[in-house]
Order: sequence, then C-alpha cells, then structure tokens
Amino acid sequence: MRVLMLSKALLVGQYQTKALALAYKSDLELTVIVPPHWRDERGVLLLERKYTEGYRLIVAPLCGNGSYHLHFYPHIGRLIRQVQPDIIHLDEEP
Repeated sequence: MRVLMLSKALLVGQYQTKALALAYKSDLELTVIVPPHWRDERGVLLLERKYTEGYRLIVAPLCGNGSYHLHFYPHIGRLIRQVQPDIIHLDEEP
C-alpha cells in the first residue's frame, strides 16, 4: 500500500521518527513531502535530516510559508500523480 504524508512538522528531526515507524511496516511504501523550511514569528526552521531511512522524502516548495492554516504545495497535483498513493495523510494541526 502506498501512503503519501504531507507534513511541515516533519522538518524537525525528532518528529521524523513517526515516519520511520510507519516505514518499517512491511506492507507500506511511504513517501513524505516536507517544505525546505518553515518561517514563523520565531524565525526560520530548516529541514533536519535525522530519521529519513526506509521511506522516500521529497522536499517541495510551499506557498504561504508561515501561515499555519493557509499554506499549500503548488506542485501537489504532480506529486500525487507521481506517487499514486492509496492513502494521503495530511499531518497538520486541527
């Protein structure tokens, strides 16, 4: 089963352990899409690559960077067609 996860949170290395745990499920082919950085009132958080084995990590540009609920990946349609996921998981705040 192909799973596509979109997550700005997985910029943080420690948070990538969630993807790592999913990647070890033998029946899952996991692809994670993250932006190259996240900008907010604290500054710029750059992508950390700490727990990235066992799954495919795609770094994609993000429009509306820093706007928690109004951002989007302009190339998401192309990426979905490329990955052809069975499940899309949006890893976001409520």
